[in-house]
Amino acid sequence: MSDISPEAARNRRATWTARARFAGLVLVALAVGTVLPQLLGEDEPGTDSSLEGAVEAQDILAWALHAEGGPTYISVFASGGKPSVALAVPAEVTINLPGQSLGTLADAAASGDPGLVEVALENLLEAPVDQILLAPLASIGQVVDDLGGLRVRNRSMSGPEVVAHLSDVPAGGPVDQAFLRWQDVLEAVIGEGPGRPEALPEPLDEFLGEEPSSFRALPVVDIGGGLLRPDREGLAELVEAHFIRAATDAVRLVVLNGVGTPGIGEKVARILIPEGFRLVSSGNANTFRLEVTQIIASSRRDLGAAERARELLGAGEVSIGNQPAGLADVTVVVGRDFGGS
Repeated sequence: MSDISPEAARNRRATWTARARFAGLVLVALAVGTVLPQLLGEDEPGTDSSLEGAVEAQDILAWALHAEGGPTYISVFASGGKPSVALAVPAEVTINLPGQSLGTLADAAASGDPGLVEVALENLLEAPVDQILLAPLASIGQVVDDLGGLRVRNRSMSGPEVVAHLSDVPAGGPVDQAFLRWQDVLEAVIGEGPGRPEALPEPLDEFLGEEPSSFRALPVVDIGGGLLRPDREGLAELVEAHFIRAATDAVRLVVLNGVGTPGIGEKVARILIPEGFRLVSSGNANTFRLEVTQIIASSRRDLGAAERARELLGAGEVSIGNQPAGLADVTVVVGRDFGGS
């Protein structure tokens, strides 16, 4: 059912490195202009800030399995509008976590907040995620047993055996071993799902009742120092082939917390990302006493996007920045007038 053989798929997979833990990110002009684009593979400044929405219909489901103190496994399924796809996503890839600066999808899953995983994936894929299933890793055991077991890499496995296979990854092995195991298990689930959709829990039954046209792994780049980021060109090709973007050209967004309320950046991101904005950085402003939200367009051509952000947030005043456009097209400094603060 995959569009490439398992052996060929493995040859294409990037080498995954150990998880990089990040302390807080201080938003400094130099860092915003140079360091973050290298980490996250951001586009060069000057992209059009169009907010033209997609007209085609597509359904996207994210399935995330997390073990407390253990591994996290993530997949995304998309159907409708474009060729369907089952996408295995490495939980260790470096992303912008709304309201938390740099981190990984595993960090989002560890929070126990499905909404944080959802908005992080939306920001990564630039496409709206319709449903999110965040569950304990052990829950896949029941899925496997309900399917009557799985054949993983020519080995028959029961539910508990699959859970052990994903949980007990030998130390000192290849750094991508856990993710490769997840791809094997996921491909086996996808292979069995169409034959027994009634055995799948909601909403997986809706997405796995038919085989996807492609099985893919998210492309990444090793930038050294133990850091990974999405492969910009590979990700663009994948999104173009299988996902309908929220906007033809995403508006690059920076969100700064000007009130000190924890999680306020995440609330802003949850509103703006599904509407065609892409978070490239978040952090704290130089004050927590801001009364009126400041929405700053980097140039005159970004004014329309800034006005749209103000309408969506229901707060703030719009201005044009007095600095040349850098990482962001629009910067939102959240004040007390924002309803979520």
